[in-house]
Amino acid sequence: MSSNDHASLVRYPRLQVLADGEPLNGAFEARVVSNNYYMPDRFSLRLLRGSLTNGLPDYLQLPEATAFSISAGVDSGASFTCLIVGRGDSLSCDYVSRGIRIDGRDLSAVLQDTPTNDVFSNRTSSEIATILAERHGLIPVVMPTATLAGRYYHGDTNQGAHNQFSRTSTEWDLLVFLARCECFDIFVVGSALYFQPIAQGLGVSTVLRPSDLITLKLRRRLRLSGDIAVTVRSWSSKQSIAITQTVVSQRLGYASVAGSLGASPTQHYYLVQPNLSASDAERIAQNRVEELARHEQCIDFTMPGEQTLTARSRFFLQGTDSDFDQIYQVDSIERTISSSSGFVQRVSAHSISTRQTILSPF
Repeated sequence: MSSNDHASLVRYPRLQVLADGEPLNGAFEARVVSNNYYMPDRFSLRLLRGSLTNGLPDYLQLPEATAFSISAGVDSGASFTCLIVGRGDSLSCDYVSRGIRIDGRDLSAVLQDTPTNDVFSNRTSSEIATILAERHGLIPVVMPTATLAGRYYHGDTNQGAHNQFSRTSTEWDLLVFLARCECFDIFVVGSALYFQPIAQGLGVSTVLRPSDLITLKLRRRLRLSGDIAVTVRSWSSKQSIAITQTVVSQRLGYASVAGSLGASPTQHYYLVQPNLSASDAERIAQNRVEELARHEQCIDFTMPGEQTLTARSRFFLQGTDSDFDQIYQVDSIERTISSSSGFVQRVSAHSISTRQTILSPF
């Protein structure tokens, strides 16, 4: 299918932009980036500066705490699907053309912009997430955890005293630290803060073929094409024993081919963290080795805009007639809605179906 044929598949949806619930007239382009892995979603708006709208002040005088909602309507009815709710970070105006640009982040911005020295050593991670969410009017969607946060800090010293950068850390930094310790995911959708286990074994909802796409780029990092090993070392103060757990990620079907090519040896990575049990150390090693392995085989593609894929979706790529035909997990989606180019999205994803992880004795 040619690029002209693909262009015929691009839809021109209706764009709805609200500021504190009131419509903003003159919006002609919106870009929404949905991210995975502890990163905020972002948006960019382009509008024509006009007269006052439904009692709203001039765009240049919108208050700092204005909440923006960007939605797209792709059917012939009056329904809209919300792509992001967030706050603006910057506003610029081209005085001659009367064009306005607003850039911002999702509502995790209120956590990212709030410095903290709080430690909460005697609270669990889920309790801390709930406290910080409610502090900013976010709805906590939190999976309960049992470990007190003090266990994740070094020895008998709380994180606020141990971390020499504590005075410049934020509430979001604290929650991401705890999420990584728990092998949890953390993200904001609308006005809800999610703190939950990283999804495993998600179903594959979509099959994509090169004919469905406008562009497709296949990438492999050769240094990570062999085995990847992560070793977590710890010391149990209670049991006075050393803990060492190693997890290896092996690429299925690669050894027989790589052997004849003189493949590089196993890539080793080490992590030291105090007061872990053997099961905790294994869980952390498993999570870290999966984080590294996701950088080995990746794809980037552009396609007509749709609203099915999310930043945590899995899909199957089929039709390249190579080992890139496999299951992928989305890393980021950038959706652009424009009066001139229609509704297009750019997707980055990593493969998950060609590797296995094992607990290693070394």
